[in-house]
Amino acid sequence: MSDTAIYVQSMLKAVGINADVEVLEFATQFQHYYAGMYQMSIWNLTPYLDPIYIFERFVGSKKSRQIKVWDDPNAVALLKTLFETTDDNERQRTIDAAHELLIKTTPLIVWQRASPSVPSGRMCRFSGLAWPETPFWGISLLN
Repeated sequence: MSDTAIYVQSMLKAVGINADVEVLEFATQFQHYYAGMYQMSIWNLTPYLDPIYIFERFVGSKKSRQIKVWDDPNAVALLKTLFETTDDNERQRTIDAAHELLIKTTPLIVWQRASPSVPSGRMCRFSGLAWPETPFWGISLLN
């Protein structure tokens, strides 16, 4: 996470934004993260095959849970729909709508991998696989 923070800092500096990086011991970072005590944070995200859990991690009331960073009523409604439906087509439409809203409102930036020096187990038979836990759209099998 500290390598990614330094990378982001250099990109911000390149566009004229002066950002300081404060590297914290993990327990302290964990405490700050869950208390919402940061202006910007680099944080690892546990990968899930179902996007509902990624959206759930960030969507909700900031007043009741400081970890939530996206309290848009439309995002909250979409997340509720995701939890209530079992129809695959409806779930996909809802996930697509949540993704479009995420892009439109940009409440957070989900960063995949900043450092090519970080090893990643990846099979060479696939194209479009950014990291092992990437959702499976946009991936194709190479011949």
